[in-house]
Amino acid sequence: MLDLKLRHLRLVLITLAAFLTLGLPAFAGGDSDSDSDHGGGSCNLKIDAVFTDTGAGEVEIVGRDLDCGNKPLKVRLAGMALTVLSADDTSIIAALPDPLEAGDYQLKVRKGNGPHRNDQYDLTIGAVGPEGPEGPAGPEGPAGPAGAQGPVGPQGPEGPQGPPGPAAGVSDLVGAWRAFDDNFGELFYLTFGAGGTMSLTVPADGVSDSHGNWVETGAGTYDATDEAFLYDPGTGGVAFIERIRYKIVQSDPNNLTTDVIIEILAPPSGPVINSATTSFTATRMPIIPIP
Repeated sequence: MLDLKLRHLRLVLITLAAFLTLGLPAFAGGDSDSDSDHGGGSCNLKIDAVFTDTGAGEVEIVGRDLDCGNKPLKVRLAGMALTVLSADDTSIIAALPDPLEAGDYQLKVRKGNGPHRNDQYDLTIGAVGPEGPEGPAGPEGPAGPAGAQGPVGPQGPEGPQGPPGPAAGVSDLVGAWRAFDDNFGELFYLTFGAGGTMSLTVPADGVSDSHGNWVETGAGTYDATDEAFLYDPGTGGVAFIERIRYKIVQSDPNNLTTDVIIEILAPPSGPVINSATTSFTATRMPIIPIP
């Protein structure tokens, strides 16, 4: 019943707007179906919409001039007279017959005998069933064409600097090496660290182990520099600095050939007092597991 009244209110507003737009009907003094009992004007009965509430057993007829004049108001559904519960010019509420089968009906409203005093409406009652369940989703449609490329966005902020990577060539040079200098007839050890550091140990009194750095200069080629202390035999203090510069060529993963410049410096960093050149070969120190 509440839905019926809300629809009634909506259509009343629509009807009022139509009156304001079209204006009131003109006076027709000589029209045979006009009535002087409606404020001196003519009636033009018109059904605009019909709403049924089968639960309440009522039908609402919405229109214009529905109760115009003093003639008896008659409402019929398929020839059956309906009891009018309420009526005014824009709305009639009437009782539906009980029982009432679903089907198509002709609804007529009459308010006198003139052609402008009656109207009819084709009405379907009960033919619309409850809403069915949602059907299955249809197949996915084909992909649409690619859209146009959007504009280039603004450059983002610079990210933080990443950690330093391993030294180039680290997989070949890193490790411990057994070296032999043919010119001096000297055996010694070299160790190259993954971070680019190196050390050298020689079997000689008065010389410390050296410490230095290495860098890859090409495919299988490296430069390196290290320094060691030369001690005064009398005092045991540092007498000189020995600096060694290397030009290393790695012929395969397990063999090196190296040209060397040896410089003797006054501590702590020069000048160079004396220098000599030599060369040596080195082989990678193998890992010999315990059986």
